[in-house]
Amino acid sequence: MNTTLESPENLVPDQRKLALPILEGWLFEPVKNVRYLEAQGSYTMLHLQSGSSILVSRNLAALEVQINDPIAFVRIHRSFILHLTFLRKYIKTKSPTLLLDDGTSLPLSVSRKSAFMEAMQHFFRF
Repeated sequence: MNTTLESPENLVPDQRKLALPILEGWLFEPVKNVRYLEAQGSYTMLHLQSGSSILVSRNLAALEVQINDPIAFVRIHRSFILHLTFLRKYIKTKSPTLLLDDGTSLPLSVSRKSAFMEAMQHFFRF
């Protein structure tokens, strides 16, 4: 019998999961459930669609590589990666702000604004 495992890169984005090291062991969370990621030193807090949060012992840069989806997930600040699915509003001010569909407000770094705008254009196709 010839069985072939599907490479994670070939999976439909809704089927992919993140392998997350947590205190008790490993948690496997669907990528589609992650609203945004927040750096907390060498740890990262994942904020999920359910409203819960998970602290994992992996830094933000490592999770950015693991997610590997530069169109849906964009680095908006040195401390935040946003899943564009949950973006509700972009507020253009001197200090740009991103409002999520649950009312969460996240800062947009001026240095990351052009990359954010490009990702937004690809994601929302405008």
